[in-house]
Amino acid sequence: MTYIKICGLTTEAMVDAAVAAGADAVGFVMCPSPRQVPVGVARRLRDRVPRSVQAVAVVRTIDPQAIADAVQIDADLLQGEGPDAPLPGRLRRLVACRIDTIIPGPGWILLDGPRAGSGQPTDFDVARRTAAQRPLILAGGLSPDNVADAIADVRPAGVDVSSGVERRRGEKDAELIHQFIRQVRRLETNHDHQHRRP
Repeated sequence: MTYIKICGLTTEAMVDAAVAAGADAVGFVMCPSPRQVPVGVARRLRDRVPRSVQAVAVVRTIDPQAIADAVQIDADLLQGEGPDAPLPGRLRRLVACRIDTIIPGPGWILLDGPRAGSGQPTDFDVARRTAAQRPLILAGGLSPDNVADAIADVRPAGVDVSSGVERRRGEKDAELIHQFIRQVRRLETNHDHQHRRP
């Protein structure tokens, strides 16, 4: 099964919508962005997320403050760029990169477009080659209209969407979230039941 992350959630209603639609992970943006939420709000939203769904703290660069914020909201994953750093407790890292910053190694990575959160697509040629070598979460410019083609082209382990399920910048739409997840799940057959996650 394709791993699905709905990112940039800012309200309880949209967290509930993503969980109800079958998302594997929800992302809370903890750095400057139209979708940024304060730590206290992120913690309140995280409390609505069942343990079967991963909560992801999304930052630009992983530094001591980002780690502290992720711990405070009880995140499962800390998504960001930067050098590897030890993380406390059960918190794990999801390496975020663009095509010019891909970190070599066997672990999961999230490959974004040129500017995170902008809705600009990444380079599918690079994404395809990378996905053949390691688990890749494809991000950047995905929407209900193009995610099926993107998965068929790149064959990623997962997909991540933010602006592609918004009715206006920074404001998610529950129906678009459901449509996006339906499009991904429609591609899966009864034989494709293995479910991996970072």
